Amino acid sequence: MAPAGRRAGMTAAWPAALAACLLAACRGGEAPVAAAPPLPAEAGAEAQAPPAADARVPVTSGDTAPAADIAALAALRAGFDPTRDPAADLATARLEAARGGRRIVLEFGQAGCRACEALSAHIEGEPALRRLRDAGLVWVKVDRGASDNAGFVAGYPGADRAPAPYLLVLDADGQVLHAQDGRALLRDGRPDGDRVRGFLEQWASPPATP
Repeated sequence: MAPAGRRAGMTAAWPAALAACLLAACRGGEAPVAAAPPLPAEAGAEAQAPPAADARVPVTSGDTAPAADIAALAALRAGFDPTRDPAADLATARLEAARGGRRIVLEFGQAGCRACEALSAHIEGEPALRRLRDAGLVWVKVDRGASDNAGFVAGYPGADRAPAPYLLVLDADGQVLHAQDGRALLRDGRPDGDRVRGFLEQWASPPATP
């Protein structure tokens, strides 16, 4: 049997030993702390792939005139055709001039006019002159020798007697702006490039802005 002093020391040590055991047990059985879930990314922070082009969508262009309009304009200046109605041609020209911000040239002449043919061939044969004409002018040829056109020609004083080609520049409303002896654009019976260009640059309106 342990002496009384020893029993008292052991009794005093029990609370400390018990506390140490309990602390060790608690530490040994402590559950791990779960990791916090990741915070959601801020709106718009994720990189997004650019939208892909849809090959099924047709590509359209607003820079090219419809083929029907091109053909109609070409027919107006194709030649001196006695079967054409100059009043109807002028109405078409006014419509196209108003729509495109252009002016109109009425060329009075007749089949077999060499100066007329030379002037037309010169403009058609020079891409720069052709573009200048097409951008700012609607060109209309009027056969002044056709009997059915006498009334139309009479509406423009001098157009029936002036040497061919006789050129009138009109605005989109049909008002005469300028009268021109077309032979002044020729030199020795042949078109003068500088004179033709000067006429086109002076009277061709700039293309209309959309």
